[in-house]
Amino acid sequence: MKDRRNKKQIVTLTSLSGGQLVEPEAIQREILTFYQALMGTSLLNIIAVNLATMKNGPPLTHQQKVELCVDVTDQEIYTGLYSIGNDKAPGVDGYNTKFFKKNVANDQLGGMCSS
Repeated sequence: MKDRRNKKQIVTLTSLSGGQLVEPEAIQREILTFYQALMGTSLLNIIAVNLATMKNGPPLTHQQKVELCVDVTDQEIYTGLYSIGNDKAPGVDGYNTKFFKKNVANDQLGGMCSS
């Protein structure tokens, strides 16, 4: 249990100004300040994929392109959702996967998620 707790802690953080933070309160303040600055902002220029790098790799076949366009099944959603630990937050909304498993999945997937 202690090992797991240590993996989930941020013990050092490099601040935006380049300094090393080690005090928990300073780390918390830096993270909070960073995300508060993002609130209500949007990107004006989205960084694009490097086309030169893309051309170095193999292109998708026609069959692979077709497979990317198929509908996602309830079973795939169920399998994906239940492959994520309960304490993981999948998005910026702050809800962990346990919330979705208990509250959303049963409604959306017709009761498949009864665990």
